[in-house]
Amino acid sequence: MWCGDVTYIWTGKRWAYLAVVLDLFARKPVGWAMSFSPDSRLTMKALEMAWETRGKPVGVMFHSDQGSHYTSRQFGSYCGDTGSGRV
Repeated sequence: MWCGDVTYIWTGKRWAYLAVVLDLFARKPVGWAMSFSPDSRLTMKALEMAWETRGKPVGVMFHSDQGSHYTSRQFGSYCGDTGSGRV
């Protein structure tokens, strides 16, 4: 089971956005990405890093707060392409 969230970081001039994917069993981050745009590409980059880090596991479940980053059609398609389910 993995979970993801996006946090906002003030850089002094503008907001930056950090998306993190945590492996709940291992209790550690397995993917992350930063951007100045809080969109689904940001969350997909973090999830892609997690897939690469963990050797592309099949059937992993992904939990989020259901924010727009995670409920977009693009993110849903990406999860489907990688064989994960959203909780």
